[in-house]
Amino acid sequence: MSGLGVMLAAHGCGDDSNANRRVRAIADAVARRTGLPVAPGFNLGAPAWREAIGDLGTERVLVVPLMIADGYFAGTVLPERCAGAYSRSASVGFAPPIGGRAELVDALIERVARTATEFGVDPQRTTVLVVGHGTRRNPTSGAPTTALAEAIAGRLAGARVRGVFLDQDPLLEDASGEITTRDVIVVSHLLGGGDHAEKDVAARLGLRVEGPPPRAVYRDGRRFIFEPPLLDHPGLVDAIVASIDERRTSPPIRVGTRRSALALWQARRVRQAIEGATGRPVELVEFDASGDLDLSAPVDALPGEAPFTDAISAALDAGDIDLATHSLKDLPLEPDPRLPVVGVLERGAVEEVLIAREGRTLETLPSGARIGASCARRTAQLARLRPDLESAVIRGPVDKRVAMVLDGTYDGAILAAAGVERLGLGTRITQRFG
Repeated sequence: MSGLGVMLAAHGCGDDSNANRRVRAIADAVARRTGLPVAPGFNLGAPAWREAIGDLGTERVLVVPLMIADGYFAGTVLPERCAGAYSRSASVGFAPPIGGRAELVDALIERVARTATEFGVDPQRTTVLVVGHGTRRNPTSGAPTTALAEAIAGRLAGARVRGVFLDQDPLLEDASGEITTRDVIVVSHLLGGGDHAEKDVAARLGLRVEGPPPRAVYRDGRRFIFEPPLLDHPGLVDAIVASIDERRTSPPIRVGTRRSALALWQARRVRQAIEGATGRPVELVEFDASGDLDLSAPVDALPGEAPFTDAISAALDAGDIDLATHSLKDLPLEPDPRLPVVGVLERGAVEEVLIAREGRTLETLPSGARIGASCARRTAQLARLRPDLESAVIRGPVDKRVAMVLDGTYDGAILAAAGVERLGLGTRITQRFG
């Protein structure tokens, strides 16, 4: 094994789809431009993300997500499904999703302005719908689409610009009912070339489009102009190459993190702060701590003084990473003078919460209900407040613990409010404890 390899991580739409063929062509173009081995990887299609990383055979792999936001797929699904490749590659790092690259966003804004000129639209009589996918599972997914809508509004002064979504509020079809202008420019803020971009956006407006974009469709005296998705943008390859070059010419700051959804949420905030302050790229390097490998024992029974930081601290001490991110509660009581704490993120909510099925509170849970608790303190508090309830060990990432309540494995669980809210699961809280 030698050198750096790149895996372009796309959602995909199946092996025979135009979307997957386009990603393969982009991978070939990036390989020619960079001289590096570049492999496409797919969530839907072959090779899968994990296999694509392992097949590169390089000492270091940079994963470039062909996605819009650091949301559910880039922040949760992608790292989880890449996890099996880590034993076959010395180092796997993740670049930020390519859809957030400033040069690509700027080029998209300019393209919308050119379309407006080409079709002779009057901004004062035009609505622009910037359509992202979004997801209710992660509150950060829609942020880039909203930001793009605001930027386009600044470029097309007088136009009514709205960021709308396929899978979170405000929904595309709801916004379409409020259109009063003669012209409507529909911007697909989607990287894929699959059904979402090719069919769903138009269908949810009650339209059908054919032919190469930009395309105009008329209905009820109104003109809808459809822009192509980002996968077909000529600046996409340039943005990918720029992301890779940053990591070749300016070695990235390697930040170690656990691979849980909450740990990655925190690590991405650290990455954003460092890149904003230094201008240097930051690469997240993910680890499984010893406490992540045994989910059957209570936290208090785990061996060692720092079961959730040991693997990352060892990598930091060995020079395999430059920085580490941790939850303060996971650090050992006796600080290591070789590994000082150099910064702390803004504190989140301090309360603990109950998540229970059927919206129950601690007072309304039936006797004998099985409540998940991860440590002796929570178990003791539960026993004092409701001794008739069954306390059971619940371990694992926050989102998985919430899922175990919803699927009936537990009747409820006690968790920290901050972690629940940071993962966009606040609506599942049924009671807060002060």
